[in-house]
Amino acid sequence: MAAYLVVTYDVSDPEQFALYNAESLPVVMESFAKHGGKVLAASADSSWLAGERQMFGIFEFPSVEAAQAFDNDPNRAAAKEIHHGATTNRIEVIVPGFAPPGSGDPLSAEVNDIFVSEFVRMAIAKVSAKVE
Repeated sequence: MAAYLVVTYDVSDPEQFALYNAESLPVVMESFAKHGGKVLAASADSSWLAGERQMFGIFEFPSVEAAQAFDNDPNRAAAKEIHHGATTNRIEVIVPGFAPPGSGDPLSAEVNDIFVSEFVRMAIAKVSAKVE
């Protein structure tokens, strides 16, 4: 199942970040290809609904394991160090793709149970609030 690497951060050192873009981006893109990754979105011009960061990216990989392999790829270690040194407020998360109930994915039943449980909990809370 596909997995998504979601990254958001602020640039704290523009000069070092420029080095990352100029020197490291080709290495990062090579690592994306090596691990089956695709850039779905990457922008400094995002429309934030809650919270806010300067940069945002969503990257797709064939699996959680492929996304983790990309993150740990020794070929991009130097690029990662430059990136982390030039940014703050980083949030980086790997999210497994969603399989709707009935799709045959064993996790879909578990995910569906969580969504149903949360929906029921919220509905009970709303009804209880109206009764009180």
